[in-house]
Amino acid sequence: MEILISTQKDILSIAKCQAICFPDSFAVKLGLPCIEKSLQWFLVNQNRFLVHIENEGKVIGFAGGFMPQFIGDGSKSGMLNYALKDAMKGLVIRPRLIFEPELWRFGLVFLKNKWKRIFKNEMINQSIIPNDIQEYINSVALTIIAVHPDFRGQGVVDCLLSYADKIATTHQKPVLCLGVKQKNKIAFSAYSKNGWFFYKKLGDSIVMKKYLNT
Repeated sequence: MEILISTQKDILSIAKCQAICFPDSFAVKLGLPCIEKSLQWFLVNQNRFLVHIENEGKVIGFAGGFMPQFIGDGSKSGMLNYALKDAMKGLVIRPRLIFEPELWRFGLVFLKNKWKRIFKNEMINQSIIPNDIQEYINSVALTIIAVHPDFRGQGVVDCLLSYADKIATTHQKPVLCLGVKQKNKIAFSAYSKNGWFFYKKLGDSIVMKKYLNT
C-alpha cells in the first residue's frame, strides 16, 4: 500500500471517507464543509501532517497528527478554532444539534483554549512535572486515523501507523500518543498489535502511547 501525502485537492475525498467512518460523530453531523475545514488545519503548518491511502482513486484510509510546539498546543482546540465559522454555519442549518452534548464539550474546549492564550505565560509557570513537559514536546500526537469499513482488516491501519512511526523517527521524537474511545475495542486491539499501550483513561476515551528508539 502506498502512503500519499495529502494536499488541498484530496481534502473533499478524505472528508467523505471520514463521514463514512464516523457517521455518528458531531463533526460529521455539522456537514462536509466543517469536516473539510477541520482537515485543512493539518495543511497550514509544517509541524502537522495528513496522509491517506487510495484504492481505485478513492480514499480508503487516512491519518493526521502534529508535533507539539509549546505547552497547550493541542489539536482538538486548534481544529475547533480553525473550523469555527463552518461549524457555526452547520448549526444554523441544523439547529437541532444545539442539544447535542458534544457541542457543549466543544464549547468548553473553546473557552479553555482562549483562556490559555490569554494567560499562557502564567500557565507555563504553574507547577507541572518537568518530565511530562519534556515528553509532550518530544512527542508526535496522532489526532485522527480512520479506515473505510469495506477495507478494514486488510492492513490499512498498520500502514498508517507505520507512517506515524516514520514521522517520529525522522524528527527524533521518541514518543507517540493517540486517543481512542473506550468502546472501540477493535481499534484498541489494532493499536496494541502495533506496539501501542494503555496509558490512562480520559473521559470516555483511552490515551495510548508508544515509545520508539530514535
